[in-house]
Amino acid sequence: RVIYHAVQQAYYSTIPKDRYPAVILFLEIDESQIDVNIHPTKSEVKFENEGVIHRGVVQAVRSAIGISSVSSDDGENKLYRGVMPPSWKGERERDEHSSSGYSPTIELFSENSTSEGGPQEQFSFVSDSPLSLFEDSSGQEAVSSSLYWQLHDSYILIQIRKGMVIVDQHAAHERVLYDMAVKNMSEGKALIQSLLFPSTIELTPEEFRRYEEFSEILPAIGFDIEPFGLRTILVRGVPAGVKNWDEGRLLKAILDTEETNRTFAVDDFLKNFACKSAIKAGMKLSLEEMQNLVDSLFATDYPFTCPHGRPTMLRVYLADLEKRFHRTVKSVK
Repeated sequence: RVIYHAVQQAYYSTIPKDRYPAVILFLEIDESQIDVNIHPTKSEVKFENEGVIHRGVVQAVRSAIGISSVSSDDGENKLYRGVMPPSWKGERERDEHSSSGYSPTIELFSENSTSEGGPQEQFSFVSDSPLSLFEDSSGQEAVSSSLYWQLHDSYILIQIRKGMVIVDQHAAHERVLYDMAVKNMSEGKALIQSLLFPSTIELTPEEFRRYEEFSEILPAIGFDIEPFGLRTILVRGVPAGVKNWDEGRLLKAILDTEETNRTFAVDDFLKNFACKSAIKAGMKLSLEEMQNLVDSLFATDYPFTCPHGRPTMLRVYLADLEKRFHRTVKSVK
């Protein structure tokens, strides 16, 4: 049960709550640290130090899938405990020269779909390195500014060499802001954009309680805040990249959300910050804003899902479109 729970927490920000990962885990441990007599049929064992095993499995799995984590596990320093340096970028650089790089971009149609059937309800994953999505056969970048469109002010469509990628602008910006917050906490170098006019915000008792609880984290991710009387705070700056400050309503929304997991309270707070601060569906973006968002997304440690586990992008193959329109066209290389 300890290992099962650790694996679930390792995938905490990468897959939706109703999905369960398949994991092959090799764990070596001194036999003196295991009690095999805990169950009469020997179907369970007990670890001598379950906390160490749990933390080790969480960090090992998250490192293996290439993501950072922020945890307030039972340690004194809940602000920085569990923050691991990004590892996915190193893997990505190696995979650029390999045909077997892993990139869980989701296909809109499966490879076995036919023109008579509809889109598959269960999406499948694609095995390409992320950068290869936007390169031609010579390895050169194949996306120009004329190949970006915005659909219903919510989705960014990008023409690529074998079809198109559809990016959910809200989920993508969530991932960008979340990774930026994790990096800021890890490195202690938060970028702050100063407000033209400082905001004085009066908080409710519950909002003020949560403000005090996360008073170390707010400046670590880029908020310039100081107390300004009873349950009142003065905000002089907000994290770089935040677009919808809205005269302080953003901060109140961040502080107003209930906690869902005490073990990962800091991580939940950062997810909520990213969600509330991100570009919303229905927001019109300029061409430059679309390009910057996509570039920033692919610069993150794990660009394929938002912090809550929803996919940030779908890929549509040109060959699948041709099948559905009953066309016979030479494939694009």
